[in-house]
Amino acid sequence: MIRPSSLPALKQCPRFESGEAQSFTTEGTKRHEALASVFADESNVITALWADQLDDESIDGIMWAFDYIKLNAPMRDYELHIERQMEITDNETFEAVMRGTLDYQCGNHLFDIKWRRRDYVPQMAAYALMMIQETGWNIVHVHILFMESKYAQKLALTEAECWKIINEAKHKAEDPNAEPTPCDYCGWCKHTLTCDALNERVTAINEGREDWQLEQYHASAITEPEELAKAIPLAKAVKTWADAVDHFAKKFMMNGGQIPGYEVKSKQGNRQIVDLNAAFSRSGLDQDRFMQCCSVVFSKLVDEHKTIHSVSKTVATKELERMLGDAVQRGKNSYQITKTKH
Repeated sequence: MIRPSSLPALKQCPRFESGEAQSFTTEGTKRHEALASVFADESNVITALWADQLDDESIDGIMWAFDYIKLNAPMRDYELHIERQMEITDNETFEAVMRGTLDYQCGNHLFDIKWRRRDYVPQMAAYALMMIQETGWNIVHVHILFMESKYAQKLALTEAECWKIINEAKHKAEDPNAEPTPCDYCGWCKHTLTCDALNERVTAINEGREDWQLEQYHASAITEPEELAKAIPLAKAVKTWADAVDHFAKKFMMNGGQIPGYEVKSKQGNRQIVDLNAAFSRSGLDQDRFMQCCSVVFSKLVDEHKTIHSVSKTVATKELERMLGDAVQRGKNSYQITKTKH
């Protein structure tokens, strides 16, 4: 059974299959739960629990979405349903052919929360059809709320329009001869490491470099040490090229250039406390609570200790570790591949 959330990806690549949840999926779940908590809280503010887990940009986007739904949902006449599970049934067999969870539904208005702007119309068509089948509405008003840009995409969908949009994506996925197509959803797909369409792009980049030629390019199947030794510099070259394209494309658009289908957006930096003493005196918190909100950069303590006591960085580090004891803890190790020295 195809999930509504897979329809936008299937529209672009008929061979798409959802893979394991990524970090951005986790962040999206946090934003959804945080917005739901705002509606549940009588004070209509984001709770301290979520404020500690989300950055300022996410919080701003959540509160914008909250205000938008409060303004546009017909809550005087209908109940606002949050995370409502519904399904599409076949008109002839009356069996469920698709199930999904609507973010916010009020009367014939559907509000779906997203972060970054992409084409989510097929997914919304599935949700709108669920509402039409259950309630008999002639039209469902869809509001796709993109929290990053604070932009609302509005649609008015009929039953016929919903079926047309859904079937377009479904028919592509059901075509046994359909070829995979690199698209915006590759990062979500479980075939990322074995996709022929993506591997063809890598082979195009390494053309002319005999020292990068591999027996095959499915990343998960490169297990021989000699092959991995050739794959690593190729991977770094691909990443370097991709980062360079991103850098110069941003520079081009920030200088007034236009690239069809793309735009550049500025992202607000996180709020920072620049005067701890002033912040403490004005915060209204006692010392213990305020200290729990603070963090200290150990390397900066080392620099200060080194300067004050005129010792080397190594000595300053060891002395601070001895002085601070269990007040200092190491985070988890990170790993990177580097070339060995001969």
